[in-house]
Amino acid sequence: MDQKNSMILIVDDDCLITDSLSLVLRSAGYKKILSCNNPMEIHSILDENTISLILLDLYMPAKNGEVLLKELADSHPEIPVVIITSNNDINTAVRCMKNGASDFLIKPVEKEKLLATIHYITKINELLNENKSLKDNMLTEELKHPEYFSEIITTNKKMISFFKYIESIACSSQPILITGETGVGKELFAQAIYKASKREGKLITVNIAGLDDAMFTDTLFGHKKGAFTNAENSRSGLIKEAENGTLFLDEIGDLSMQSQVKLLRLLQSNEYFQLGSDLPMQANVRIIVATNKNLNEAQSNGEFRKDLYYRLCTHHISIPPLRERKEDIRALVEHFVSNSALLQGRKIPGYPKELITLLSCYGFPGNIRELEAIIHDAVSINENNILSLDSFKLKLNENYMKEIPVEQSKTGTVFTIHDEYHFPSLSEVEKVMIEKALQKTGNNQSLAAVLLGITRQTLNNKLKSR
Repeated sequence: MDQKNSMILIVDDDCLITDSLSLVLRSAGYKKILSCNNPMEIHSILDENTISLILLDLYMPAKNGEVLLKELADSHPEIPVVIITSNNDINTAVRCMKNGASDFLIKPVEKEKLLATIHYITKINELLNENKSLKDNMLTEELKHPEYFSEIITTNKKMISFFKYIESIACSSQPILITGETGVGKELFAQAIYKASKREGKLITVNIAGLDDAMFTDTLFGHKKGAFTNAENSRSGLIKEAENGTLFLDEIGDLSMQSQVKLLRLLQSNEYFQLGSDLPMQANVRIIVATNKNLNEAQSNGEFRKDLYYRLCTHHISIPPLRERKEDIRALVEHFVSNSALLQGRKIPGYPKELITLLSCYGFPGNIRELEAIIHDAVSINENNILSLDSFKLKLNENYMKEIPVEQSKTGTVFTIHDEYHFPSLSEVEKVMIEKALQKTGNNQSLAAVLLGITRQTLNNKLKSR
């Protein structure tokens, strides 16, 4: 849960104290504040509300704060308690800390000290809750809410483990970094995280690619009227539009260095400045970023700030490419065939059983997006009840040989043109390539012939002559 959405309970018999503390917290962006002037009512308040932090006075006539602290430690040990008192006795402070207090502040408390204490304690508590949730999730085999991931078609174990991870961290206020090759479905993961977080605000998506610093600042932070030429009206910016929700920044690896500094400030302090304004704005938004670039290399090249990278990767999801989860190809094919036919107003066609083997031999550099495009094209040109295997062969044939490295024959012989003792003959290379093609296609000679760029009859003749 976002820290600024955490519910804080202030317990003090002095109404002036509770009102003053409430004002300080609200001015800092905390919106859910409860006050209790009668300590005898605190347990009923806790039964009716989800409290994230308690600010507790020690000396109240109805009930002593130390007694109340011990009761809270027994009944609600998960709720951190900060003691706020005018008593600066060190022995009292030690007793309170031993009895479960998270901190001990002396009245009058400076605003910066109070806010820093609350920020630190709520963040620590949030991390503890995340760790517990993560541990509980990883010990179970089933997802608590599979409906959040319904748009992501997979049976891959690594993908399912990421779903469990998302369920554990969904309510965290920390940013999430999603990495993966082009076309693996990073935006679908961002949408799943947003659903799982149950945040009240909207999910706003911004593609960073092509945005210079001025455009980035104006797009996210907005501007005041007259901030620049033609700024005839004020603009709130997408951070404001995503308030209480989630902001998804795609292609974060393309962010300029100037913009990286501004994003870092936003993540560190939850503050930003609109163009043309010197007044800081409070941000209440969850940040998710994605990239297909290697940010470690970008750091080494001086293209990406290390401090920003470490701030972003508090939670990291690295989506595997389609070639590493080929068990998903059949379900994806069925899904895309059905979707493409419905979009085009056609009857849903079947497909030849050899199609899955054919597609499984391909490396899919464009991943799921490439598979979807291939299926859509095949459905578009199809005139029968069954998709033509030839249409897929034409699409994939040019790329097959690029995707098939010469590794070794069944006898274990490795051929390389750099071998100073033996340069393989054409017949030896041909034998290895035929074995590799048959291995890749499950001994399907028709598909093996496609990989080799020859006819099935030619392949059959070569096999007979061996």
